Amino acid sequence: MDKNGSFGDSARDVSGNKPEHAMPSLTREAGESLTAFLLAPVPRREIPPVIKRAAGMKTQAVGLFLFGLFFLVLGGVFTWIFFPYNLRKDWQLDRSHLVTTGRVSEAEKSNMSINETPVYRYAFEFTASESGEVVQGVCYTTGRAWNKGDKVGVLYIEGNPSTARIEGSRLSAGSVATLFVLIFPLVGAIIVVVSIHVPLRRQWMLKNGMVGEFRVRKIVSTNVKINKQLRYRAECERVDDAMDDGVYSYASHASGKIKYLRALESSGRAVFGLYDPRDRGAKRRKLELPEAWFM
Repeated sequence: MDKNGSFGDSARDVSGNKPEHAMPSLTREAGESLTAFLLAPVPRREIPPVIKRAAGMKTQAVGLFLFGLFFLVLGGVFTWIFFPYNLRKDWQLDRSHLVTTGRVSEAEKSNMSINETPVYRYAFEFTASESGEVVQGVCYTTGRAWNKGDKVGVLYIEGNPSTARIEGSRLSAGSVATLFVLIFPLVGAIIVVVSIHVPLRRQWMLKNGMVGEFRVRKIVSTNVKINKQLRYRAECERVDDAMDDGVYSYASHASGKIKYLRALESSGRAVFGLYDPRDRGAKRRKLELPEAWFM
């Protein structure tokens, strides 16, 4: 947007000349709506539909939310199946236990496999040394270790023989290695939170963000990929306030937006952006570039 409040072809580089390459430009309707909206006093009450569509506040948020919900539900199912629920009891047995001899009463393949190796379930019984009580228990191994009728060493907790397992086994069908399944619901929950937070933050910025003039100083790649596209971050500097030497950043993975940002970087063109005045003390402040949404 230039000093006359219009977008597109009026863009010039820092020397005042037209850049050699053509900058992307907005339609007249979009340019006029965006100009009028940014010049409106804060808080800006109504967001024009053309700006809402460009910002992707509905479509992107819904798609991201559904994707995160899928991960959350799928991860919840995997967690319910593979989580080692008796891990704490296994740790108790590792720290303090008595040892006696027992016998395997059942040995069968379970419905679970870990790294394509079947998990086996064993029922066993033993006599607690201090009480003479006959105790029955269940434990698991990845891969077969014993057969029905085998004599085995049994670990149990003194005074609580119901917490017991065969030496070399575990109390849960899942193992410590299967704790990785927690990653799926965790990632899903993060995506769901982001899908809710990002559009709310963008909406807040549209209504309450302050307008400043910014120039793209450099563009750096991040380690994040979205839909197999690398996410880039444009680091910008404020050009309408000499006292503000903070770093502002705008990130995107969309190829059209990245092309637009690179054009801004090479031409030196300054554009208007929205920033949160509450971020003034932050090391890197979030920046919204409304013009980029149309690219």
